Amino acid sequence: MRHHICYQQSSGYSLDPWLQQLPTTFSEQDEYLYRGRNELKMMRLPEGSEVIVKHFHRPNMVQRLHSTRTHCNKASRAFTNADLLKRCGIDTPAPVAFVEEYRHCLFLQSWLVYHPDYGHTLSELMEKLHDANPCEYYQLMADLARFVANMHTKGVVDLDMNPANILCHRFEGTEQQHFSFCLIDINRMRFFPADKLPSMSQCVESLYSLPRNALFDFDYFVACYLTARGVYSLAAFDETVNGKRHHDTRRHRQRKTRHRLGWLYYKLLYRK
Repeated sequence: MRHHICYQQSSGYSLDPWLQQLPTTFSEQDEYLYRGRNELKMMRLPEGSEVIVKHFHRPNMVQRLHSTRTHCNKASRAFTNADLLKRCGIDTPAPVAFVEEYRHCLFLQSWLVYHPDYGHTLSELMEKLHDANPCEYYQLMADLARFVANMHTKGVVDLDMNPANILCHRFEGTEQQHFSFCLIDINRMRFFPADKLPSMSQCVESLYSLPRNALFDFDYFVACYLTARGVYSLAAFDETVNGKRHHDTRRHRQRKTRHRLGWLYYKLLYRK
């Protein structure tokens, strides 16, 4: 077993010993911040500061072969993307390190270490404000739309944007309360050069990963986004909303097909 280590040093001493032991110490710690497909735990660096360690779900064999060949995986992408976002002036938790584990020269799994951000997720804040404070809720939606529009004009497109991957912070504006945002779970992003920024259609398509339900007013968000981009028109609004509707319908059909194929595979595999 060998570990490939890359880290961004924020102190005057090496983190190598701590990172070398990370796969073991992570598995030995019992307390989770989150446990699902990926796992999050709060841990401490040797100098005492708290960090969050994210253990990514083990990939399948095809994904392992691809990661081994390309030397690229979710942890390394998130580490690199965090630095690129910081350079663009877009907030994200400061990365500390990532650790890759190889077995028999084949990529096995990875961990990402970063400093915590104590903001509420967009999901939590929307649920809290939607009925209790509608004015503040719609201010939140408008601020989010401007944040995303600004990100797109800088050539940054989040391919996995959803309310659970956005942290929110309140701050007092000149007339009313406003919000700032911090991106997490950033391993799926595209960065465009300044001389070849993403097209409007590419930007709009990235919005389709956002929900359209009772808590997230997608229509209002789209109107604010198009206004912030300076391209609002009734035709552009209808095209975006209809595109989202077709996208969701297609995704629903794909999920049903995968579910049926999985059920058929199970029946064939375990038939008597």
